[in-house]
Amino acid sequence: MLSKFKIPIFLFVLFAVSYFLAIPDVKYDEYFTAEDSWIENITALAFLIAAILFYICFWQSKGRGNKIFSITTNRNYIYFFLALLFFVAFGEEISWGQRIFGWSTPEALAAANFQNETNIHNLDIFTFKDEVGDGFWSTLLIITPGRLFFYFWFSFLVLLPLLSNSFSSIHKLVKKINIPVPPIWFGVLMILNLVLSKFYIKTMAYYSEEVSGSIAEIKEGNYAIVIAVLAVYFYHNRYNALSKK
Repeated sequence: MLSKFKIPIFLFVLFAVSYFLAIPDVKYDEYFTAEDSWIENITALAFLIAAILFYICFWQSKGRGNKIFSITTNRNYIYFFLALLFFVAFGEEISWGQRIFGWSTPEALAAANFQNETNIHNLDIFTFKDEVGDGFWSTLLIITPGRLFFYFWFSFLVLLPLLSNSFSSIHKLVKKINIPVPPIWFGVLMILNLVLSKFYIKTMAYYSEEVSGSIAEIKEGNYAIVIAVLAVYFYHNRYNALSKK
């Protein structure tokens, strides 16, 4: 039983330890969590690995009873959507190679991007929090890439497996739409990572108020690692299924 959960346990321990990289006044803090640092590069690499593996799953799904309700498709396009989503996440993380290749941001995009970078997630439209207020319902009006990503993983990694495993009608609907259902422990890891980030922010705020940015980078990196492991899981399952045929 323990061997079944050794990967989730290892990842949880890794996540818990990783937040110590954000301890203020430690000389390695900026080295690990600043722009183009180790954490950001690991995040980008994890998203790229996920995109490649999901695309391989999509490509290998050809002609294997793929259906969306009554519509037959040549491949499982859920995998293609996941591959596209995380390739975009990879590109956004490295500003589509801008800092690697050294090109300048187009003027129109620079004017609308608060970091003057070639990406979408730093556009000014995602920075109007102060204009909305701090109330619960007001906060719901704030649509940011981070919040959209939260809605995605909570729906896909928490709600989907819970509902699919609890209700036969939803399980049948998921089968008709042809959505691959992840094990619930992926969602548990994502929730634990979120809880850990909140805990460390409150704990480390005693030392510095500037720690939240570093913790946010680490949290994002941990999310990306879970997504990469999820892609490995789906790829491994498809590889085993194909090898048995």
